[in-house]
Amino acid sequence: MDSDSGVLTLLILLVPFTVLENIKAKGNAILQASLERRKQALQECRSALEQDVYNKRSTFSFAFYWKVLHA
Repeated sequence: MDSDSGVLTLLILLVPFTVLENIKAKGNAILQASLERRKQALQECRSALEQDVYNKRSTFSFAFYWKVLHA
């Protein structure tokens, strides 16, 4: 009976650690998903900004050459 109570004691001590590890794993998964969403949003924002810069440079170049040609 003594070894049974020892096993039971170990199980009682192990359960909180197992539950804690499961909670940490779920929390990490949630954080990872959030990080991926933020990363995607930043990539989309960067792409939009790069396109905006390209458009502004094109407009500036066109205006510059128009002035040069019609000066």
